[in-house]
Amino acid sequence: MKRLAVNADDFGFTPGVTAGILRAMQGGVVTGTTAMVCVDGAVERTLESAAAVPGRVGVHLQLTDGAPCLPPSEVPTLCGPDGRFPRSWRELSSEIDTEQVRREWTAQVQRLLDRGLRPSHLDSHHSVHMNPRCTRAYVAVARHFDLPVRGGDARLARHFKARGVRCADACEMGWKGEPDVDVLLDLLRGAFAQLGDDATIELMCHPAMVDDDLKARSSHTDSRESELAVLCSPALADGLRSLDVQLVLPSEV
Repeated sequence: MKRLAVNADDFGFTPGVTAGILRAMQGGVVTGTTAMVCVDGAVERTLESAAAVPGRVGVHLQLTDGAPCLPPSEVPTLCGPDGRFPRSWRELSSEIDTEQVRREWTAQVQRLLDRGLRPSHLDSHHSVHMNPRCTRAYVAVARHFDLPVRGGDARLARHFKARGVRCADACEMGWKGEPDVDVLLDLLRGAFAQLGDDATIELMCHPAMVDDDLKARSSHTDSRESELAVLCSPALADGLRSLDVQLVLPSEV
């Protein structure tokens, strides 16, 4: 049977994002989410909400947006002069130090553990784990905490699996929140046709209820509400059943 983990990014980012993801998990097909820990108020929002979806909240590892968990003086290649991460992955320094990434990401996972929340899986904000300078640190952190991760294409998934890290056979990152259920079903149908009927695929998504905080912090706004509507649509759930797709948790890949 085809297996699909539907994983929502940015839990805790803003109140509206958090509420939208919860709605998509409780009334839609989203099976897991990953929480930001480096944005003001994100950890508190995560801890307030995670009990509603136990065992389904991971860590959205950051090198963009917000401030590092470690003192900026300990991770100077990751920060700007203001001691904060850059806003965009395009602004990341070409001099990123892999060991600094590993220590910072370890601290990000530990921030939730120290507050009593055991993360279920890992991925990264703006997919920075796909940067060659970050991939080795990503593997090290996943192995240290024994957590499954988001991969990427099939080649990257094989790379992670060869190093003892669990992940789906591929991650579908191509959905742009189009409001037509059939667009998403066609995308998934094509992904399974390429990988085979016994594959496990992760779908990256960004559902949200757009609030003023999100508008101030992100250029990725309106499509999030379209994603929320599609992910909660009975037509999508029916379509996945017609494709013989089994929904699984990101921790079950």
